[in-house]
Amino acid sequence: MPEQLLVRIEKPVHGGHAIARHEGRVIFVRHGAPGELVTVQLTEKKKIWRGDVIDVHEAHPERVPLAWEHAGPGGVGAELAHLSLPAQREWKQEVIRDALERIARQSLPVSVEPVDDGDGWGTRTRIELTADEQGRAGMFAHRSHIHVPLTTMPLAHRALDELELFDTSWPAGARITAIAPSADAPVALIDGVPPPGHPGTVWERAGGFEYLVDAGGFWQPHHRAPETLLAAVQNAVGQVPGATVLDLFSGTGLFTVPLAAAAGSTGRVHAVEGDRRAVANARINAEGHRNIHLHRGDVERVLASGEIPERADVVVLDPPRVGARRGVIAQVLARKPERIVYVSCDPAALARDLAFASEGGYTAERIDSYDLFPHTHHIESIAVLRPQTGTGS
Repeated sequence: MPEQLLVRIEKPVHGGHAIARHEGRVIFVRHGAPGELVTVQLTEKKKIWRGDVIDVHEAHPERVPLAWEHAGPGGVGAELAHLSLPAQREWKQEVIRDALERIARQSLPVSVEPVDDGDGWGTRTRIELTADEQGRAGMFAHRSHIHVPLTTMPLAHRALDELELFDTSWPAGARITAIAPSADAPVALIDGVPPPGHPGTVWERAGGFEYLVDAGGFWQPHHRAPETLLAAVQNAVGQVPGATVLDLFSGTGLFTVPLAAAAGSTGRVHAVEGDRRAVANARINAEGHRNIHLHRGDVERVLASGEIPERADVVVLDPPRVGARRGVIAQVLARKPERIVYVSCDPAALARDLAFASEGGYTAERIDSYDLFPHTHHIESIAVLRPQTGTGS
């Protein structure tokens, strides 16, 4: 029988875990909450100990019954569903603060705001499933190769219901990508391939703009995420007529065309993205905007290549989960922008990059985060960095 321990949960940390200790040994625990006295079943006892809460003796005041049977120990996701939405947001605030203090050695005001009035379920317009040997759609249990067949996925947007994902027999072992675009019909891809006759692209809408997106490519999965993040970036940038703006890790151009509108006909937007298909779609999305210049390639390499102006007024960064990293941050700071708008999906990576920026004389005043992944540990944050006094242009 796996080892069971009685422990007191301390604080949440990045990745959906909370810290507990047994005889001085740190355990990364899932499905608990700060202050709880729980029995933990160890699931991994290697260099890092991990475990799941299987019994709660003293519960957190905001603990709630699970609304989905596959969200608990041994489940496939929604690892914060045992807490109320306000408590989940407090959890995420603490995770961001912890990362900032430990990694960046910074203490900043942090907010995590809801983006709708619902219960957090039914918000995902993009989900990934896998078929088992019997063709049943499901997901893998956390840190496991155990396939869990599903009959429902409560995080999925209702628009995905018409695909009948859990009533279909899929090819054994197939990877199923189901999407419900905001301006197009739902579609399911099998191993990245759309159904016969489908163009392989879909139309999305955000903030009054329309975007052609690769059906299997990246687009924010929460139904209100694109417009929420776009509005936040627009608010942070403002109207900057005549400005030189860099849009780095620009994807299909969620921010690019709105930034071009903010810079006006006398400004310039240089968008840099490494994915070939994303850039191809961005060219279509940018048609008619003469002040947009698209560059395909590794962001650090392109910034160092001479293709990008040596000075920039505003830089928008939306890197992948690993963050922008030191090389990109150094290239950005060398252009002495008046402000840097950093969109992050990973608190630890954000903290590392803020530390790099601080070394170069740029600081953020606060972190604004949005609860775009209710019932999970994922967080989207925006930091606006400005030069410290005496370091700007």
